[in-house]
Amino acid sequence: MDEQYAINCIVDGARLYFRTLGQVENMTYHAGEVEWIAPIPPATGPSIIFHASLRKESAAERIEALIPGIRAGEIPSSWWITPTSTPENLSDLLAARGFARHKADASETEPGMAMSLRDAPAWPDTPIGMTVQTVESLPDFEAWVDVVNEALHGWKMLGVEQYYPLVTRGGITCYLARVDGKPIATSATIQDGNTGSLEFVSTLPAHRRQGAGTAVSVAGLRGLRDSGVQTATLRGSPMAKGLYRKLGFQPYFDVEMMPYKGESAG
Repeated sequence: MDEQYAINCIVDGARLYFRTLGQVENMTYHAGEVEWIAPIPPATGPSIIFHASLRKESAAERIEALIPGIRAGEIPSSWWITPTSTPENLSDLLAARGFARHKADASETEPGMAMSLRDAPAWPDTPIGMTVQTVESLPDFEAWVDVVNEALHGWKMLGVEQYYPLVTRGGITCYLARVDGKPIATSATIQDGNTGSLEFVSTLPAHRRQGAGTAVSVAGLRGLRDSGVQTATLRGSPMAKGLYRKLGFQPYFDVEMMPYKGESAG
């Protein structure tokens, strides 16, 4: 796969994901040269600046203008940097204005990965005793949200009533794995034409390393392929990179998260 094409697909998939989450009730989506999403208090949800298309000559001034809103809690305090973020020295500009660079252990980065579904390897079957279903009903979505919040976020980031309309409208397809009827793992996909992204892959701690993450990922990838998607993308945990490689994904870049600390981090 052409490298620049893959990078563009990964970034476009991420932007679609954030925009989708930002357009539900009690969420704010800010469009323009700097894009972000944030929950409207007291609602919960993701809060992040996820894209920037700034001109080099005015970028520093534009960032400076955002700082008061960030300090006031009106604008997200974490900035997501990708290879398509502009200007090219955006990370340096942010670091000089109080945003922290990622640590050397890469614990605050996410690998951006892509694969051609036409060239996908043979995926394993769902382990015996495990089932994976497409989430449609409200009770199943409640179970899906509970697993995501516990396994992926560690707090109640997603609200059931707030995000269930995405399922009913078809904006997102969710998958839920169960063992003995108990929900244990999740995934989701978002599609845009012939590209799609794999999202929300999570497994409860007690059920990890038992094939559940693979099973829900495969269910999502098969769903994308059956829908005509040719290129699948994701941004995953560094710890899960090996799993995604086995499924056919290749890494193309690391997303850098830069949180605002309030003083020079350069």
